[in-house]
Amino acid sequence: MSSCLCWTTVDEHGDNPTGQAGNFEFRIWYEINFGDEDFLAEPTMDILSVECTEVCFDHEQPRAPTEEEQRELNDWLENGLDCNSVDINSVTKLAFENSYVEYGGDNWLD
Repeated sequence: MSSCLCWTTVDEHGDNPTGQAGNFEFRIWYEINFGDEDFLAEPTMDILSVECTEVCFDHEQPRAPTEEEQRELNDWLENGLDCNSVDINSVTKLAFENSYVEYGGDNWLD
């Protein structure tokens, strides 16, 4: 079963595809995989898709992204998560918390 979580990314330098500094709200759709049928393998999380829902450039009001902005920002975040272990670990932890699944460590079955 898939679920989603809300994720905020702050880009202070305008490194995103729009070239403007700002805050970006995303929905990250994911699925928890509970491992084997005996639940002895540690669960994992797969990102199914990323969707930018709001942009807020410096000194402007928040708004929905244009279709082009959304497409570019979706790819930007998804590629960024592929390259950034800190962010993907944070997303994974939040996804597990939202799904009431223990994450990490040797005692995840407790």
